Amino acid sequence: MADYRDIWSPAKVFSPSAAKHQNHLAKEWAYVDQWLAARYHPKPVPKFERNPDTLKALVALASANEAADEERALETKVKEKALAELKARDKATSENEESVLVALEENLTSEGTRALNSIALLSVALGSTSTDTQKYGIPGLCAGMGMGK
Repeated sequence: MADYRDIWSPAKVFSPSAAKHQNHLAKEWAYVDQWLAARYHPKPVPKFERNPDTLKALVALASANEAADEERALETKVKEKALAELKARDKATSENEESVLVALEENLTSEGTRALNSIALLSVALGSTSTDTQKYGIPGLCAGMGMGK
């Protein structure tokens, strides 16, 4: 057992390097305590042995966890940005397709309009989502619509 005079000697009590080391340990324990409190919130942090090995392991774990959280946040931000860009592109494509279809329908001849309506009604009656005239055995229908195939 160490003599109390050795532990409390002026060289150890007032040593700048010892004080600096103690300050560093106090900051690391504060960091670990804050991290654990955030992880266990709203429950209290379980009791554990406070020693240098535990501190070293918990500091490493907290650092790795925070790095993973930052990486996950960055990944989420990138995915949100990509989704917004895809939605914008999809909206622009949708509007462009709609304007093309409107222009096509507006510029059809009367015979072409009748043929287009016939294809649409035939597709609905047959329960098909395809408008391929070859499928219905009407190969010359596109030429009659003014689209020439």
